[in-house]
Amino acid sequence: MKRRDFLASALTVTAGSTFPAGLGHAAAVSAVGPKGDKVSLSEKAVADLQKSIKGSVVLQDSPDYEEARKIWNGSFSKRPAVVVRCADVNDVASAVQFARSNNVLAAVRGGGHSYSGQSTTDGGMVIDLGAMQKAEVDTGTKTCWLQGGAQLGNLDRAGAEHGLATTAGFVSHTGVGGLATGGGHGRLMKKFGLTLDNNLGVELVTAEGKIVKANAKENPDLYWAVRGGGGNFGIVTNFHFQLYPMDPMVSSFAYTFPIDAAMDVMKFYFDWDASQPDEVASSLGLRRSAQGEASVSIGGTFIGTPAECEKAIGKLVGYGKPTVGRITAANYVTMQAAADKIYAHGRYYYSKAGFFNRIDDKLPEVMLDYFMKNPMPRGGISAASHGGKAARVPMDATAYAHRDAKYQISVSVDWDKPEDSDTWLNYSRNYWKVMQPLAEGGFYANTIDDPREEEIRKNFRGNYDRLVEIKTKWDPTNFYRLNANVRPRQKT
Repeated sequence: MKRRDFLASALTVTAGSTFPAGLGHAAAVSAVGPKGDKVSLSEKAVADLQKSIKGSVVLQDSPDYEEARKIWNGSFSKRPAVVVRCADVNDVASAVQFARSNNVLAAVRGGGHSYSGQSTTDGGMVIDLGAMQKAEVDTGTKTCWLQGGAQLGNLDRAGAEHGLATTAGFVSHTGVGGLATGGGHGRLMKKFGLTLDNNLGVELVTAEGKIVKANAKENPDLYWAVRGGGGNFGIVTNFHFQLYPMDPMVSSFAYTFPIDAAMDVMKFYFDWDASQPDEVASSLGLRRSAQGEASVSIGGTFIGTPAECEKAIGKLVGYGKPTVGRITAANYVTMQAAADKIYAHGRYYYSKAGFFNRIDDKLPEVMLDYFMKNPMPRGGISAASHGGKAARVPMDATAYAHRDAKYQISVSVDWDKPEDSDTWLNYSRNYWKVMQPLAEGGFYANTIDDPREEEIRKNFRGNYDRLVEIKTKWDPTNFYRLNANVRPRQKT
């Protein structure tokens, strides 16, 4: 299918004005600007916006406002002045032009998650792409056009229908927009590279509200930047992804050991994992059950049959005395959705994580010591293996700067009651304080909770100055600022 045909057939939302009925023409919508200044939006201005789009404009008095304002992470309960539910790229462009001309702070909500809560804002505008989820596979080129509001499940299912796949996270209702512009870790990244490595090009709405293409030939600077630079440079409304032949049946392996064996298991894991082939994606975890029972586990995915998996993971199969030890056949698409309920919308989430370019001899001890001294039911820490094809890409080939990462170690917590927030935040932050001195490789920009410029500069490493140049060219006023923000150079 040609790109123009794909766009013409894209999902649209039936327009029905949600502008509050009976509001007098003299009434105005109170909003905030990029610098926190107060902005007044006339009823006519908002009504004209509604008339210009296929989707809908949702205000605080609209009947569906409470649903429209929600994001995945319940830790952030903000109240935007306006939510624009976009139906297509033209709607996105209109929303950007409106926010820009009326000096309204804009947040972008793609298809799903936002650990940092930056997909919403108090008093600003949310540009919501959630209805834009169409996926279209071209079996001839083994590629997929995917709209910017799609979730990973849309990509997984579309590819699997044709025996194709590409790297796409770990939870199926994660939004592709944030994942593919920020990095794109997943079960297949050692074999096929990061999600952004398989981005062949994008359609994007710039800070001026213009619709442009970015790929290896058209606007190559922008194409470089959106592969790792996050939402700093525009709103991606369509992605073009490379897919690969893959049997939808893969293998899952899981080995759990008593906590008494944790130190030996952890040392074994880091030695064992270093020799694993690209078909193996693995992680190590220290975890307590809801009842407080502690354990250490090694688990992961193998691209191949259980028999092939057993041969590949070798020494793990016969290691120690696991309380659980199994290799099973698994449908990849089903596996991708297995944790969806755990990461359900509306629960509370927080993560502190970093990349480790080497494994210090002290690492297992430091990980285990805090875990044992601070027994939190459902608390823990994990180390996810990186490397493979994702590591064989030069650091400056894309904006993503963490090609040398061996592991991403994460203290990721979730809970259900707001009154428990301080307990979990303190647990994860204090755990990370003891881990951070051993982390040398920065952090995953999509989980940032420290927006200081010096931290972002360090995180983008040698790519930062080039990102500033591109930001200054494409977004000189920093319109797209709710992200791991790369600030444009100020005029002198």
